[in-house]
Amino acid sequence: MTSFPRHDELVPAVSGWLKGRRADIAERARQQGWPLSVEVQIPVAEFTTGGMTATTEARPRSLFAAQGAFAHPLLRQTLAKPLIDSPGEDLALRLVAEFGDGLRYLCNYGPGFLLPDLEHPDLLSKTSAPVNASDIFGHMLSWEPLFYALIVLHQCVTTYLSELDSLGEDDNALAVRLATEAITFCSTSDVVVLSRVPLAGLNLDHDAIVIGKCALHRLSRDELGHLFWRRHVARPDLSTVAARGLPGAISSELGLRERVVLEVRDTAPKTTWHVPSTHVQKILLALHLTGVEFAGAGFGAMLREPTMLLEQGQSMWPLLMPHGMLNEESTIGEEELRGATELAARIPDGAVTSPGSPMELAIQRAALAMSRDNARDALVDYTVVLEALFLGGTDVGELRRRFALNGAAFGARDAASRRQLYTDLSDLYSARSQLVHGVDPRRKPARAAFDNAVVLRDRARDIVRVSLCKAISNGWPNDKTFINLLLDDASAEGKA
Repeated sequence: MTSFPRHDELVPAVSGWLKGRRADIAERARQQGWPLSVEVQIPVAEFTTGGMTATTEARPRSLFAAQGAFAHPLLRQTLAKPLIDSPGEDLALRLVAEFGDGLRYLCNYGPGFLLPDLEHPDLLSKTSAPVNASDIFGHMLSWEPLFYALIVLHQCVTTYLSELDSLGEDDNALAVRLATEAITFCSTSDVVVLSRVPLAGLNLDHDAIVIGKCALHRLSRDELGHLFWRRHVARPDLSTVAARGLPGAISSELGLRERVVLEVRDTAPKTTWHVPSTHVQKILLALHLTGVEFAGAGFGAMLREPTMLLEQGQSMWPLLMPHGMLNEESTIGEEELRGATELAARIPDGAVTSPGSPMELAIQRAALAMSRDNARDALVDYTVVLEALFLGGTDVGELRRRFALNGAAFGARDAASRRQLYTDLSDLYSARSQLVHGVDPRRKPARAAFDNAVVLRDRARDIVRVSLCKAISNGWPNDKTFINLLLDDASAEGKA
């Protein structure tokens, strides 16, 4: 009877196998005259007092790190066939004995990807199961557990061989880390889903700020180099280790200079599809509403950890966020990030996915306004948010007066600021009406709205920030809310 190791023995078993494969392939490379190390040009960039410097650095890398080298048919045939040898196949059987059906996960690969790299391809002869062709996720979960065990080991060994500086020497820490990630993934039912969004306009006092599942990190020199080369040198084919954690698509705006990356982590069953952009979109909106000025390209990398399970590791997801170059950069601290995460926790998911209430529709309109490049379009969006807040969808006369009166009562703190807010809201409502009702922009009443769109938009944004944060945190206002505010204020002023 075959004896399988206990769970705590699997990490050294996997790391030992990785190092054994490295030694075997290195010996073949020596015999064939292949170099154990190659020099790779890595783009790097960093911010300086005068701006930014960007260049490339020559770094030693394992032969497998050279772009496209691992796909070279001669390299595969000469050095790495089979990539998963008999000991590796035996190790996969150990994983099946230990974890069984718990190995299944939404895998982007199929047997056709794996068969050329096995010493005994017939191992997978019975791994397929009949599934409806239109059921993509069902298809991804339809293989026998052995397939998933082999895929995990395949990704472990390709990552290990690619991240070494040379095929001639092991990196024990790297081998143990990859083995630990693999066994942890196999032994748990959940997976960590990671969103990474590069942001411009922000700087950090420290290398990182972490609040629960949300964090801000400085972008590394390699990550800055990747972004710079993709945007300025037009290298869409550029592929480095740093690229794995960055969006697969970026804006073409040359002025956008990201310094930090927002990271949001969620957990989800590894057998289900989870879209992490819902959480990260709420964080971005909350940062905007709490007054944090930032900009981005409008894309985030949506990854699963360990990232080695996806060979490229790179993905993208469109996000609503401010665009364009900011004139000034601000330093964000722990307090600001904490405030944004607390506000984001109160925003309903439906507000950024499929709004189902006036409140969710209003919040989504604020997100749209945040992403508008045209000031007039943003002004209309922000005013729609304020209408939802202060008019509540009711059919009443003198809408402008009530809009301004309710808004002043709700959003101001004292009599003086109420009067100013009343005037501002009245002006915003008039401008919004001029913009959306097809009025000739050459007419005097409309010209002010068109000419002052940026100023009006910024004022509308400021009012939305204060009022929407209050409504999300304390409850959505209604007619009774405004009446009570007005009567309480009138009573207080009468006593004074």
